[in-house]
Amino acid sequence: MQFTQLNTIFADQAANLVIAKFEQIAATHSAINAAAFSVDELAVDLSNWAENGASVVAHNDGELKGFIVGKFIDFYHSKKAFFSPDWAHAVADSTPSRLLAEMYAWISRSGQIDQSQVHAISVYAADTATKTAFTNLEFGVHMMEGVLALPESHEIVELPAGYKIRPVVPDDIPAIAKLDEQLWTHLSKPPTYLELREYGYPTDNPKYVIPRDDSYISVAEFKGQLIGFISSRLGVQEFKPMRASNIPAINGAFVDEDHRDSDIAQAMLNDIFRWASQISAPYVTVDFESTNIEGSGFWRSRNFTPLAYGLTRRIP
Repeated sequence: MQFTQLNTIFADQAANLVIAKFEQIAATHSAINAAAFSVDELAVDLSNWAENGASVVAHNDGELKGFIVGKFIDFYHSKKAFFSPDWAHAVADSTPSRLLAEMYAWISRSGQIDQSQVHAISVYAADTATKTAFTNLEFGVHMMEGVLALPESHEIVELPAGYKIRPVVPDDIPAIAKLDEQLWTHLSKPPTYLELREYGYPTDNPKYVIPRDDSYISVAEFKGQLIGFISSRLGVQEFKPMRASNIPAINGAFVDEDHRDSDIAQAMLNDIFRWASQISAPYVTVDFESTNIEGSGFWRSRNFTPLAYGLTRRIP
């Protein structure tokens, strides 16, 4: 086996390999857009990422057997994290562990990613062999993107006295921004230990600009005070094959710690389902981080089916 960096010739082979693998992935769930990629566009993207980031190709006399391509992003502790999305790595063999390990070792020793202390990879949940291969390389799950078919009906939540669920109004935005900042406090706890000021929380987050036709925010209040919200917006899924103009992605949610035993999170989620039903959405998606223990537990218990994972490895 020979190893080198990706060039335009290998980019075409790599794009065809990704498309062939993706056809199998798309068949596993109807929420995955089977037409998300084209060979020509993907080859251009891979070439651009390789030119401005890092890459490795495994081949036998010019016949591509596998590849990894990634670029550098600002992610958690690292200002130069190496990131390879789901469409930027593949192995022709159905048992990829050995070749992925060899390619990862080659790119790590090639000098291309010497300054990167965080390596992040995204994989499809249905591609268990690739997920296992990266797990064996000490990558851990940091994020999951899941999907839930819109329930035909849901149990009515009886809220305690003083609680109210309603749609957002413009005057709620400052309070939502304060709650949303608390959403990131898990970053300063084990195992992350990252101060919020280092993360650079965006105080003018554009996702909470309202009114807009492509989003809905459900809020919870207790005796007139805003104590929770769930935000959703069409077509902003992290993973491109799940991105669709008619599918809401939950892109923010938080409930004040003193009010988490009151079922208001489920009541707000039901409100999101109501809006999604009004616009005839077939699914609702959500992505969440494993370091957010409370949020992770809530979403997993709501039966969202994992379609993709984000994996991370920190270099000591």
